[in-house]
Amino acid sequence: MKKIRILQFAVLPPPIGGVSVHVQRLIDRCSTDDTIYCEIYDYSRDKNPLNFFWKLYCADLIHIHLSNKTVRKQLVRLLKFFGKKSITTFHGQYDFEDKRDIYALLHSTKSIVLNLFSINNAKKVGITNVVLGGAFIPPSENKIKPLRQQVMNQVTNFSSNYELTFCTNASSYVLDEFGKEIYMGTELLRFFRNHPQWGLIFSDSSATYKDYFNEKGVDIPDNVLLISEKHEFVNIIKYSDAFIRATTMDGDSLSVKESLYYKVPVFATNVVDRPAGTIVFENVEELADIFKNINCYNSPINEIKDNYDAIKDIYISLFNSY
Repeated sequence: MKKIRILQFAVLPPPIGGVSVHVQRLIDRCSTDDTIYCEIYDYSRDKNPLNFFWKLYCADLIHIHLSNKTVRKQLVRLLKFFGKKSITTFHGQYDFEDKRDIYALLHSTKSIVLNLFSINNAKKVGITNVVLGGAFIPPSENKIKPLRQQVMNQVTNFSSNYELTFCTNASSYVLDEFGKEIYMGTELLRFFRNHPQWGLIFSDSSATYKDYFNEKGVDIPDNVLLISEKHEFVNIIKYSDAFIRATTMDGDSLSVKESLYYKVPVFATNVVDRPAGTIVFENVEELADIFKNINCYNSPINEIKDNYDAIKDIYISLFNSY
């Protein structure tokens, strides 16, 4: 069988984020698959249009991982003009009220959405070429870059000092449309300052939270360890008793599924449908009572599905429909 040539239109790490890590793992898995040949066009780094059009010409299918609504719409329009089959993954929670989103959804050959909220809204506008899928692909253990020894020592020493050690992460300091911190970092610091019996490892790979805290003169309590350098969050999950996903908005969180995959309990804000086994909360202050009443060591953890085969099936189905 001829290998299917897939062009991923996306960004690779760095920066480290749920989408870029998903794409990297997708490419890694394709590289071990005898039926798939995968290339990347990293639009954040490659500004050569000739390179883009050559890769476009060679590809059988183009898989789009874009968050910029205008660029995504124009890319889908371009691919349609050239008669190229496209798959668009909408990473996040979408109400599909924006005309640019509707255009991309309608004119992509196939669209993948990652939560019930998004697919229900897609169906409301009469879209039929959309499927509810997932973005989680487990990490390959031999590809996980270990923490620097100094950071590893900090993590192990820190976690030994507390009754329970939690972890959280933020790809960057960013505000939502209402001017609130999407990753609720300041609220989490306030919470743990008031609860010194518990520890929090705060993964800040972009160092933007460190800069923000310094700029605002925010004091980081002793029971919060801020790691403000590039690192793989999987390493932090493995040394934690539970993971806190405190966000004002979300999609198909990679960190939530990674934690559940490694049998680490997850506490997450109730802003999107969460995987089975996730313990949801409405605001950070609720966590005190939740932590006191739930045994993190014995919380039931559901199996997390590896979505690679489902994505591959979409590739094969579209390729065979030529």
